[in-house]
Amino acid sequence: MTKEHSHSETNQKILISGASGFLGQNLLKHSEFLRSRAVPVTRQGFQINNDFGFAEAALHIAGLAHQSYHEYDKDLYYKSNVELSLDFLRKAADKGVKHFILVSTAKVFGEGGNLPYTESSPIHPQDIYARSKAIAEEKCSQLADERNLKLTILRPPLIYGPNPKANFLTIWNAIAKGYPIPVSSLSNLRSIISTYNFADFLERLLSNSFHEKISLNSLPSLVLLQDPKPISTEELVHSIVKAQERPNRIIKIPHGMGTWGARILGKADLWDKWTGSFFYENSSSLASSKWTPKFTTEQSLQFMAYPRK
Repeated sequence: MTKEHSHSETNQKILISGASGFLGQNLLKHSEFLRSRAVPVTRQGFQINNDFGFAEAALHIAGLAHQSYHEYDKDLYYKSNVELSLDFLRKAADKGVKHFILVSTAKVFGEGGNLPYTESSPIHPQDIYARSKAIAEEKCSQLADERNLKLTILRPPLIYGPNPKANFLTIWNAIAKGYPIPVSSLSNLRSIISTYNFADFLERLLSNSFHEKISLNSLPSLVLLQDPKPISTEELVHSIVKAQERPNRIIKIPHGMGTWGARILGKADLWDKWTGSFFYENSSSLASSKWTPKFTTEQSLQFMAYPRK
């Protein structure tokens, strides 16, 4: 695939869906490169302002987050994560976009285990959210081929950054308040990525996408994103404690005892996720994207605790 247009940097526009959400807001806040080129689009039918003219790339973040396990919500997930993705891709193609970046999820692989996932690992989505994302990947790939677009699928694991959401926010606030934090006696590994590293990756990917001497075909089709290395739950808690300069109140308990207590409290699934492993070996992604994570997990957590000006 060749680039059919040549534009100065000021004309390198990026259509972005989901710019007002947690990830979108942080990406634009962290990156002047993205901020200066961003053309946010509204989620309602993805109305695209015609004033800016031509766009070279599109970044699709918008979608329904992982909020429900109920099968009766599958139509809602299909509409939000599949149909809207296809709608945005079509409209982006109509605006001249040649590179479409789809933010998917690590959960299409499954729920983790003792071995790392790689770019060649088969997918095995376990719930309606992950299944909707897997379908979106497949259908967007088909449509991108039909419309002669380069598609790059990103499968990030847990994303953290300023104003975090869900379980990460719970842990962040609990540590800030000095509460004891239980961790399992068993070691584990989790892949995570900060919004700081996510923004830095997109700068590299899109810089290559815009480069006149780099073929779009040479850009990666699938990227597994993570911080420089997977981290154990205990290491993550220690790093948050250090970043917040709070007392270390980690309580290491026998894994079986933690499982028993979690079941009594109706939190067995949460304990399994908290103590289980879900991690990447993503050397192929790093090589194909010519990117190395810029910030360690510890540095990213420090930025969260003491935001940079």
